[in-house]
Amino acid sequence: MYNPLCEPIFDLLLEQKTFKIHSLYDALQNRGVVATQDDNPQRDLFKKNFLIMNALFQLRAQLQQEGWSLLISSLNIELLPSSELTLSAADPLEAYYTDWTNFDTSEAEINALFEQFWQNMAFQQQKLRTEISLDTIHSSWSLPTPLTHRALQKRWRALALEFHPDRTTGDVGIFQRLEHEYQQLKAFVANLDN
Repeated sequence: MYNPLCEPIFDLLLEQKTFKIHSLYDALQNRGVVATQDDNPQRDLFKKNFLIMNALFQLRAQLQQEGWSLLISSLNIELLPSSELTLSAADPLEAYYTDWTNFDTSEAEINALFEQFWQNMAFQQQKLRTEISLDTIHSSWSLPTPLTHRALQKRWRALALEFHPDRTTGDVGIFQRLEHEYQQLKAFVANLDN
């Protein structure tokens, strides 16, 4: 089934070339081409998102025949010459959003999808914060790679002796921060050993 959002999205991509899903939605709203799809706000949001994603995948299939590629992700929708992008063989999002039976997803299923989305988002953000934090700590502590429990313990002792509040070079704030970082690094090393 042809999606009427294909043409307005194509026109927007010709003007700007790169969007995030929410900025594309806003641009379509500004042009008045995204109508209300449901009285229930969550179902309405889901259906609007479905229509936009469906149109993007239909448009990508059309553009491939004309020598263009369309990169589709929630944080980057971009029109590129085919030579700049190699598409993977199977895209589970494409399979989902091109199946029109998913347009009438029940409220319970939509709630479950939203819950799963937010859980995944929170997990990814926590994972990123942890990775950034551990990389920063690893670097600031001047630790060797690969990190071992013995090397960590040796470095901790040197830093603890230098900054312990009872020493003349001591600093309570720095010592507490180092102690917290040491606990993070110990947990990281313990996970490596398992």
